[in-house]
Amino acid sequence: MEIRWNTTYAEMDRGIKLKLAVNYWVDQLDNGLRGKKKTAATRKKKKWHISHSEWELLERLCIVLQDLYDATLDFSVSGVPTITKPLPLYKFIEQKLQRAIEELTEDEDPHNLTDALTAGLEKLRKHLRKSLDSHYPLLGAVLHPSIRLAYFKDGSKWSNDIPARAETLLEHLYMEYADDSAQSNTPASHVTPRQPTEVPKSIFDQAITMKTDSTTSGTTLGGVKQSELSNYFGGAYPCKNQADPLGWWKVRLISI
Repeated sequence: MEIRWNTTYAEMDRGIKLKLAVNYWVDQLDNGLRGKKKTAATRKKKKWHISHSEWELLERLCIVLQDLYDATLDFSVSGVPTITKPLPLYKFIEQKLQRAIEELTEDEDPHNLTDALTAGLEKLRKHLRKSLDSHYPLLGAVLHPSIRLAYFKDGSKWSNDIPARAETLLEHLYMEYADDSAQSNTPASHVTPRQPTEVPKSIFDQAITMKTDSTTSGTTLGGVKQSELSNYFGGAYPCKNQADPLGWWKVRLISI
C-alpha cells in the first residue's frame, strides 16, 4: 500500500493536537484491571506509549510536511493558472528542507530524520531540474506579473543563466506573436479588474516574496519593440492581486 504524505501529515497533525488526551488514554489503559486483562492491557500500553522524543519527531515532521501539504492545496486551486507555480514552490520548499537539515545535529536526531529529509531534498531537486528542462514552467513564471524577471535575479535562489534564459524566451515569444497582434484591429473590450480579497498569505505568496533590493530595471533588449518588453521587465503596472495574474493581463492588454 502506497503511503500518501498528505494523509500522513493530517494524521500526525491531529495526533499532536490531541497529545494530552492520547497520553492520558494510554497511561490509564491498565487501571482497575486484574489478571489476564491487566497483562494484555499492559502490553498494549507499552506498545502504544509515545515517548517525549517521539512526540518531538512528529512535531518536526509536521513542520516539514506542512509545506508540502500547503503546496498541494495551492496547486489545487481552481480558476488560476498553475503553470506559474512549480519553479517558485520547488525552490521555496528546497530552501526550507535545506535549512531543516542544517538545523539538525546528531544529538537532536536519534531517529535519523536527516537521512529522510536528505532523500526528500534529492527527489525534489530532481523534479526541479526536470521543470527547468522545459521552457514552459519558466515562461509561465516570468509571465506572472508578480514574478517577471526580478524574482529570478535573486542570486541566493537562482543561477545567473536562469533570468537570461527567461528573457530570451519571452523576447522570442513576443516577436512570434507581435505581428499577429498588430494586424488585429479588434478593439480591446473593457475589463473591470477583480478586487483582491483579504486572504491569509499562501505558500505561493511566500515563495515569490522578493528582497527589497531585487533588480527590477536595467534590462536592455536588442531590436524590436524594446519599450513594451522593457516596461514589463521593469515592473510597470504592479500586480496588486497575486492570485489573479490572468485578470492583470486582461486589464493591461494594451497598456504595456
